[in-house]
Amino acid sequence: QVRQMHLVAPLDKHFPLLYAILKEHIADDVDYKVLVFCTTAMVTRLVADLLGELNLNVREIHSRKPQSYRTRVSDEFRKSKGLILVTSDVSARGVDYPDVTLVVQVYLDLL
Repeated sequence: QVRQMHLVAPLDKHFPLLYAILKEHIADDVDYKVLVFCTTAMVTRLVADLLGELNLNVREIHSRKPQSYRTRVSDEFRKSKGLILVTSDVSARGVDYPDVTLVVQVYLDLL
């Protein structure tokens, strides 16, 4: 069963809240597999970069990445545990990822 959350927060709290949710989830489930949906390719890249700087195991998929890269990362996520995939809507349609433990939709429209 995939855990889904709905939270409303001021814009300046979006990233700290996302980070707190992810850290809590990772602590609770060593085999975590998390999908984080972002609104644009630029926001996806920003969120993935920030999470990576905070030493989380993260990959990103968005329209500004070549198709070969997206396919490789998608296959890696499909087969992996202990991984966070930050993605734009390119992964929202017709893509099946088994065993996802948490899905988060981030509306971070600051860019």
